[in-house]
Amino acid sequence: MSSPPCHERNLCRPDGRACVNKLSCRSLRKCARVPGAESLCETKIEKHADVPDNFFVLDRHETFGDYARTYGDDLARRYENYDIIYFPHFPLPIDLPMLQSFEIPAAYPKIGTRNGIDADLFVRVEQSLKFDHNHVLFRIFRDEYMTGYLQTQIKSVNACIDSALRVLFPKYYWLFCGNLTWRFTDTPAGDLHIDVFQNGLPLVESDNRLHRIKVFINIDLEPRRWRTSFTLPEILARYRGRLPATLPRDRNVIAHILSKGNLLRDAPAHAVAYPQLSAIAVNAEAVAHQVLGGKRMIAAEYQCEQRDMLDPSKLTHAQVPNWLARHGYQTA
Repeated sequence: MSSPPCHERNLCRPDGRACVNKLSCRSLRKCARVPGAESLCETKIEKHADVPDNFFVLDRHETFGDYARTYGDDLARRYENYDIIYFPHFPLPIDLPMLQSFEIPAAYPKIGTRNGIDADLFVRVEQSLKFDHNHVLFRIFRDEYMTGYLQTQIKSVNACIDSALRVLFPKYYWLFCGNLTWRFTDTPAGDLHIDVFQNGLPLVESDNRLHRIKVFINIDLEPRRWRTSFTLPEILARYRGRLPATLPRDRNVIAHILSKGNLLRDAPAHAVAYPQLSAIAVNAEAVAHQVLGGKRMIAAEYQCEQRDMLDPSKLTHAQVPNWLARHGYQTA
């Protein structure tokens, strides 16, 4: 009998049986047997009274299929409404002890599919096969066995994430992976911001018609610490006197203006600390967010077409002109 698809597997049962990777299960059970380890496994969300509560905290499920059965289209609906979806358990077939045992040079703060981490490790030269010593993973680890094992892990986990997102957001028929990045270095505290692409230049129209889905999965033993604050329409309303009276109709340029002026440095924010194998899904191009600290993490960035959204009128870029007009801005 063939094994069930990734989204239906119980990847880490509490009793340790039927695990895809029993090492990761043993790591998770440390919470139950190591004194003081409970704090590593607890989710902490401290909500600020001055920021709207847009958290959608899910009940824990052991498979992505069960999340989809329980919440259905509410996942996409809440995401399109700029809610922050928290998965208390994001089950992945992953060797956590091995991945948590090493660090990589700070020169590689994140490596992803755009960098070729999933590219073939072997190349054909005429009639022979040779290990590709120019592969990005080999350049980091300088060891063929470590490179091969790590890429096996990366490909397996990436495939599971891809399958999971298609189950969790089934109405997003054309779901395209923009990048899947892996991070193994200490993440310094950043600024509270909204995502900016291409150095803040206006995006081409085809990019502005895409709906972006971002998921941040903690794979470190220590909780990953975040802050989240206002959404872009709330920022335009609250910071009317500190922003230029005339703004472009491009979301990306507005986000760059906010970032360059560090206008959100004193903004109130919720604080979140989420443990290993839990995840946050958030529309980072419309919700202000800030990393305070963490180390090992996977970030998945996907896109779908506007027409596949549950409510296509809620595409972020399409709403910008209405937000500007509503709050009294002139448009460039």
